[in-house]
Amino acid sequence: FTVEVKRLIDLKHVLKAGRGDFARSRRHQHVVVLGSGVTRMSTVFTAFLDQLFAEENQGKWPDVAVLSPTKMSESFDSYLNLKLMRYGRSFQSRLQYLVGTATSTEDLQRVFLTKAAMVFV
Repeated sequence: FTVEVKRLIDLKHVLKAGRGDFARSRRHQHVVVLGSGVTRMSTVFTAFLDQLFAEENQGKWPDVAVLSPTKMSESFDSYLNLKLMRYGRSFQSRLQYLVGTATSTEDLQRVFLTKAAMVFV
């Protein structure tokens, strides 16, 4: 049991650090958001995410891959925690933060860019 808990904690750190691959769902379309604008939680980016995850469209939320050149900021982490507290499990797997760049073919493959319904730069 202790080993499994440690693996889960390690996995959480890997995901929070933005490593790993986007876990694409076959049940939902996914959207990729990338570029330097995602590194900070500006009011514009927050409003954009709030529109994607509007409460009245909860059953139609897309999966979202955020590809950023830097690790997750504290303000982004706080935003995610607020959404998790509000929506719980229905939000938990919808947004994934990955560290990478749009100039890396490998990073674009990690977010399944060619299969995305929309891409926002």
